[in-house]
Amino acid sequence: MDFEERCETLLGKQVRITFRDGSPPMVGTCVGYTRAVDNEPEIAEIDIDTGVAGVYYGLIENEMKGIEELPEQVNEDKEATSSERHEAGASAGAGGSGESAS
Repeated sequence: MDFEERCETLLGKQVRITFRDGSPPMVGTCVGYTRAVDNEPEIAEIDIDTGVAGVYYGLIENEMKGIEELPEQVNEDKEATSSERHEAGASAGAGGSGESAS
């Protein structure tokens, strides 16, 4: 699979990028990519959202050593924990135990 196909499969997913120059890895969500033919200087680019408000990074293919897809479970666990706390708080506030009747 070439770089552009790999980027297509990673859209919307958490990734870890490692760099050829030994810079620290970058972790974020793949929010887009630009094909080499559509980019100047004709090198493919991936766009990463690291979670810092309003900051996206465009990384060109030849500066990256590798791209690793991170497990979705990491994000789902964070969301589930937040949802569980919200539901438990709402149930406890209403005098419930947070469990549903069967």
